[in-house]
Amino acid sequence: MLATPTWRANLDWGACLGYDAVRLAAVHHRAAEFAAEPAAERPVVTTIVNGVFGPAVTATSWDTTMSASEAPRTTGLQGRAFAEAGAQMMSAITMTYVEEPIGVARAADAVGLPAVISFTVESDGRLPSGPAVGDAIAQVGDACRVAPIYYMVNCAHPTHFLGELGCPRLVARTGS
Repeated sequence: MLATPTWRANLDWGACLGYDAVRLAAVHHRAAEFAAEPAAERPVVTTIVNGVFGPAVTATSWDTTMSASEAPRTTGLQGRAFAEAGAQMMSAITMTYVEEPIGVARAADAVGLPAVISFTVESDGRLPSGPAVGDAIAQVGDACRVAPIYYMVNCAHPTHFLGELGCPRLVARTGS
């Protein structure tokens, strides 16, 4: 999997650097092309180009959020650019609340790409915004016409969230 270096390349952060929507779309398009270059050099290796989204706000903040209906408008630009440049999937990384990843999944569906969502969780298995990671996964899946193809958890040890995913046997084996 070859991921684009676009974790912070969204409309809000781009505006801080003087990038308008057109320039930002060009950044995403070029990032997907850049990620695909090693694959072209080694055609015998199966590769997937993954367009990466980061949170519109800082990954450690959840006091400024967007609604699920606002999120596709914001992430749609990135999704279209990734799809036009040949990315095969899109991933939202370090998501701290539910509505933005719903928007990413909807934007991915709109351009015909599968989505992956990665939540940041605290040591109690909950997102910084409050819900348990299992509940957040269910909310995203329920809110989307096409659910993400898989979910990830970042910034946490498995013992922090296995219990929230209904994995009591695994939790018992890890000692938590």
